[in-house]
Amino acid sequence: MSAPKASLAAEISRDSAAANKELPRRRTRKKLRIVLLALFLLIVAVALAGIWFVRRPWPQVSGVIHAVGLQAPVEVIRDRWAMPHIFAQNPHDLFFSQGYVHAQDRMWQLEFTRRIGNGSLCEILGPDAIEIDRLTRTLGMRRVAEADWAEMKGEDREALTAYAEGINSFLSANRGRLALEFRIFGVDPEPWSPLDSLVIVKLISWSLSENASIEVSRARIIGRAQESVAKQLLPPYSEGAPVIIPQELGSFKWLNKDLLTALKSTAGALGTAGPTQGSNNWIVSGKRTANGHPLLANDTHLDLFIPSIYYAIGLEGGGFHVAGYSLAGTPGVPIGHNEHIAWGITDLVADVEDMYVEKLDSDSEPARYEFRGEWLPLKIDTEVVKVKGAEPITLRVASTNHGPIVNQFIDRFKDSRPLSIAWSGERNPGLIESILLLNRSADWNEFRRALSFWDGPNINFGYADVDGNIGYQAAGRIPIRGSNDPGIMPVPGWTGEYEWKGLIPFDGLPNSFNPSRGFIVSANQKPVSADYPYPLGYEFADPFRATRLNDLLSVNNHVSIEDSEKMQGDTFHIAAEQLVPYLLAIKPADDVEAKTLDEIKAWDLRCDPDQVGAAIYQVWYRFLVQETVADELGPELTDEYMEFYWIHCPVMLNLVRDNNSRLFDDTRTPEIETRDDIAKRSFKDAVQWLTSHCGPNPHEWKWGRIHTLRFHHRPFGMVDVPVLSKLFNYGPIPAPGGDRFTLNATWFTWDDPDNPYKADGGTAQRIIIDLADWDRCVGVNSTGQVEHLFHPHRDDEITRWRELKYHPLAFSRKAIEEQKDSLLTITP
Repeated sequence: MSAPKASLAAEISRDSAAANKELPRRRTRKKLRIVLLALFLLIVAVALAGIWFVRRPWPQVSGVIHAVGLQAPVEVIRDRWAMPHIFAQNPHDLFFSQGYVHAQDRMWQLEFTRRIGNGSLCEILGPDAIEIDRLTRTLGMRRVAEADWAEMKGEDREALTAYAEGINSFLSANRGRLALEFRIFGVDPEPWSPLDSLVIVKLISWSLSENASIEVSRARIIGRAQESVAKQLLPPYSEGAPVIIPQELGSFKWLNKDLLTALKSTAGALGTAGPTQGSNNWIVSGKRTANGHPLLANDTHLDLFIPSIYYAIGLEGGGFHVAGYSLAGTPGVPIGHNEHIAWGITDLVADVEDMYVEKLDSDSEPARYEFRGEWLPLKIDTEVVKVKGAEPITLRVASTNHGPIVNQFIDRFKDSRPLSIAWSGERNPGLIESILLLNRSADWNEFRRALSFWDGPNINFGYADVDGNIGYQAAGRIPIRGSNDPGIMPVPGWTGEYEWKGLIPFDGLPNSFNPSRGFIVSANQKPVSADYPYPLGYEFADPFRATRLNDLLSVNNHVSIEDSEKMQGDTFHIAAEQLVPYLLAIKPADDVEAKTLDEIKAWDLRCDPDQVGAAIYQVWYRFLVQETVADELGPELTDEYMEFYWIHCPVMLNLVRDNNSRLFDDTRTPEIETRDDIAKRSFKDAVQWLTSHCGPNPHEWKWGRIHTLRFHHRPFGMVDVPVLSKLFNYGPIPAPGGDRFTLNATWFTWDDPDNPYKADGGTAQRIIIDLADWDRCVGVNSTGQVEHLFHPHRDDEITRWRELKYHPLAFSRKAIEEQKDSLLTITP
């Protein structure tokens, strides 16, 4: 028995030892499980906190909200694309609620845009934003808005007040739930003022007034080269008709070294980019549509941001029943329709700016300026700019009878000349009244009466109504100049010879009603022929988009919504059609060049992202322009000239008709170059560039590889901020369109040498209105309705926008209910 007992004792001893060893292991595993559980709970907590942090600013779109200042309950039905349809019982509550939903979805956009217009970006961005603040303070957008507000006394004042009350009602109830950008920059927004809305109007008006930079460039080109070169490189718009200006530019004796120095500094202040806005609008009579009713299509071309400048909305109540695209920051609907009429807009591209060379009594602290032999007191405004992380900056803004002196803060006139800018669009006291009247107009006469108050951006309006009429009306404040001043160069301000003679009266602005051909095309082209009594401007947009639209519409007697959708997505390049034969005439120097030309031969002249021919053509064209003008202009002015894309393409189409044009000769070489020499040299440069950027195989040189698009956030798209820029921007993605000249426009300016074909702007929204049935109206925004990071409606329309897909813009209550996603009731 001793042996078994010993064995049992040994076994117990072994078990005891094993148990003693296992106990710490169990304790370790238990601690590990506890640690892992705690870590998991921490991760969950952080994730939930992150979700809460991100989702907290998202707008409440259902249930009930109590808003101080509202007079009666308001219903807000949002559809599946987050478009709110507001139902109110009076005009005050209608615009109050429009302000409220704009603030819900776009409060940071509202805040940032008003800061641009008010000149207060430095307060949140620091000294780097001083140039933007300096320009808007010099232009005096806030000061002039105050003058406009004092002049407004009717329903427009009431609408702006109600709109501001709606924004402020949202702010007072959501101070701790604002967009992430407010927390990142530590911004506690001040209450919204009607003046903020007026400042935004002026900012938009300024962005559509683009002649000053061309005036500056023309003068600098004359100073660098000669007048004959400037006339060739910056000619007037012409469609084969005589131009509406004197034949000669005149003798500019004051174009001396001091003025050229001033012009260079002014170019830095105003920017040197060429025309950057555009749009397409066509209106087709029922005689030429598939269903016998008029059809209106409109897509506006602007810089592309996230969120878009446009905000889809429907407004009903208080005498209004309107739907379409609004502008965040203002009441009403500038693009859309009501129960009776529809309207769309494009930039008129009229000349509403002039530069004046001034004579002052001092180079350092001037107090007077000369005008017609007298010394008059300068108007002096003092602006104090708050700067984050630095001392405030005091600006002394001096103005003459022409306008503010725009180069005064750059060089203090040392070795320079002061330049003032006259801008007819600075005053807009009638614009909001015009929009409100437009939104309620029932026929052509009421439509024109509404636009007679329009004093904002100079705009082409397209029109259609339920009675089958179509029309066109130009609107805005366009100056009348003397016969000695075509408005194309800076002119002496002290002589009094070049003063404006007033503004073109509304009844003198171009208009058309029910034209015999049955359709109207507006694509920023010159709106009138040479016999028009009032010159509207010197440069207009290229004729290519208008030509393409005329070609497509003239052969179609059954235009439908589907046809218009295809037209809005069209990327056929008319300019390329005229230039490609000169490219194909080149004899290839090697196998790569031969394969490259084979791709051009196979190209159908469309600029879709998968097109190889589009990439080859665009790169070749860039070098073609550069090689043609570089010797005349020099590096700096060549880069500047390249940005005037609307201008130099028609110039090249004219130049290539003459193989021996003097401009093709490169004066930097002993040889005399011809068009064919420059075309071949440019082709070689293009092949080398594409090879280095896209690889050795020409078949892989697709347009979408180099023509990319990023939707820029403000401000994280203005400067590269690690992590945040990537988080808040969208893209890059292959840009869906061609360039400025294709109907589906996504343009570029070549200002980035590493990525010269990145898209800077394009189609900001699209809308197609069938007057047979308002509920058949369709549209798509370039981004989404909501600005909040990670919100499902922040970028949900981008894919549709890229793929030329649309969604309904419901109008009747029945159709709205069918598309309903949420219902919010706002009560007093």
